[in-house]
Amino acid sequence: MEEYHVANFEYKVRICDHILDNIYGQIGLTEVEKEIEKLPIFKRLHSLSQLGLVNWIFPCALHTRYTHSIGVMHIAGEMAARININMREDFFCDSEIQILRLAGLLHDIGHYPLSHNIEFAYKDAQQVRKYQEERISQNLKHFVNCPGFLNPDYERQEVIDPEEIKDLKLVAEESFAKGFSGSSGYHHENIGNLIIINNKGIREKIRNYFVLSTVNSEVVLNPFFAPIDENGRKKEKVTDNEVEKIVDDLLIAIGNLIIGNYAYERDGSYCWLEKYSAMIQLIHSDLDADNLDYLLRDATFSGTSYGVMDMGILLNCLYVKELTDTLSEKAKEDGKSRSTRYIVGVTKKGVGAVEQFLLGKFMAYSQMILSKYVSILEAMILRVESENIIPLDKDYKGTLLMEMVTKEETDIRYLRFSDFYIFDKLYSLNSTLGMLRKLPSAIISRLTHSCAFDLDESVGSECICVGTDVESIIKEFKDNPLYQEFVKDYGAIKDKTGKELNEGDKEAELFAYRFEQYSLTKQIPLEEFVNSYMFSEMKPSRRFDFHYYRLGNGIPILDPLKDYSYVEIEDGKPDGEKIPPLCVDSPLSALKDLRATQFVALRKYKICDCVS
Repeated sequence: MEEYHVANFEYKVRICDHILDNIYGQIGLTEVEKEIEKLPIFKRLHSLSQLGLVNWIFPCALHTRYTHSIGVMHIAGEMAARININMREDFFCDSEIQILRLAGLLHDIGHYPLSHNIEFAYKDAQQVRKYQEERISQNLKHFVNCPGFLNPDYERQEVIDPEEIKDLKLVAEESFAKGFSGSSGYHHENIGNLIIINNKGIREKIRNYFVLSTVNSEVVLNPFFAPIDENGRKKEKVTDNEVEKIVDDLLIAIGNLIIGNYAYERDGSYCWLEKYSAMIQLIHSDLDADNLDYLLRDATFSGTSYGVMDMGILLNCLYVKELTDTLSEKAKEDGKSRSTRYIVGVTKKGVGAVEQFLLGKFMAYSQMILSKYVSILEAMILRVESENIIPLDKDYKGTLLMEMVTKEETDIRYLRFSDFYIFDKLYSLNSTLGMLRKLPSAIISRLTHSCAFDLDESVGSECICVGTDVESIIKEFKDNPLYQEFVKDYGAIKDKTGKELNEGDKEAELFAYRFEQYSLTKQIPLEEFVNSYMFSEMKPSRRFDFHYYRLGNGIPILDPLKDYSYVEIEDGKPDGEKIPPLCVDSPLSALKDLRATQFVALRKYKICDCVS
């Protein structure tokens, strides 16, 4: 069995080639990144638009998942390097920075065509039968995307049964736990995770150009990955089997960074994932490399200015601090145990840049992503995909797609799964319009002419409200003639099942109404967070996990001179002075008052298949 010496030098992020990018200028590539970029499964990203059908309305928004992935790789590396400078120490070593860059490069490797529209369709297609059997009132959100508080059947109660509150908290806890464990199923991040841990090409490039390297004709192991022997020292030699185990673990770690699995636990025999809790926040949080790149890139290509931000200031204020769980005996014995996590945030000088970033993202969504014609186009493609294409697609049904992405060899069919494939399917369906119902026929006819449905001006085509108070938003809608018409039309069909709706002439009438909703931030203030779950009934370690995830996935304000720890005043309620505040907690940030801001819209469209 072949053996490899452990190198006597540390891995360095050395740039060997460049890609010219219109956002950042020259983006450098290391050898392993350059080799992965050459792979057909990565080149596929050239055929996936970053913004789906947005360019039909904003014609210059034609950038791809390929350029975005290169950008995320670059920003992830810049964030890590800047943290090292800000902390005046090498918090991240070059091997950790390389792992972050690889996670950024590969974070969209499993993406569907046409941005998130086809991804939603895959999830939706699994539920089509359920939607057909349920009454409209049971799942109004599916049919028109109606926010719960604007559901005509929603009754606001002054007194709520304690048991009902308990049930709601249990559901909330289950949902939170799923988020803590990361994406799964048909989510594009999980598809990418499956590709990364199974694809032979990606595996070989990472093995041969990062885990191993060739020096003077000798193949040596990157010492960062050296296993620990029984005496607690790094081994000087490793076998083939040990190398393969290292590569397995590394691919799993990269995949977990991408799906956002905060619960991921490393193999105890390896010490190289000690910084995982900090790394995941640069890849999967409210302020991660993905968010920063796509906001800048989308603004640049679409011609809007919503993505402009003080990137330099934001990077200069990034910092990392430890959060220790004082309730854990193991944490007291070992300050680097699993119960000590790293928290990535900004110093107080970065608060303004964070506010600018979040407000820019809010404006980008409310004015571009959720603009009236983009919204209806996305609803149209989702409907025809989930009901007319995916269930009948012999090549890309859900189970077949999963088989493709778990193969060692890259499946040529997966390489063809692109925007062009979806458009080709639409054109094929166009020849069968006479056999389809009115709504799918009208949708396909318009899409094949690159057109959206027009707004219906009969009653007032839009009702849009931006505010922080739900009661005020409800009142605004209830007083609006368009919402009143929606309530009337909904009342006439709410007891029909999805199947009955499709067989009648009301399907297009309901689809014509479209709600949209977007919130300024998902960060939750501490007091509200504590009241959302039954912390008193949880194990202390689980309570710590919940609070760590709230901080890690949010944007904390960190004081470089302060030590942070999780100390409870009572079960589930931490001492707010000993944990870092999120921006939505702090008087330093306007987000304390603006955090509940949301955009809510109702529009009505004319459903017709005639194109002038």
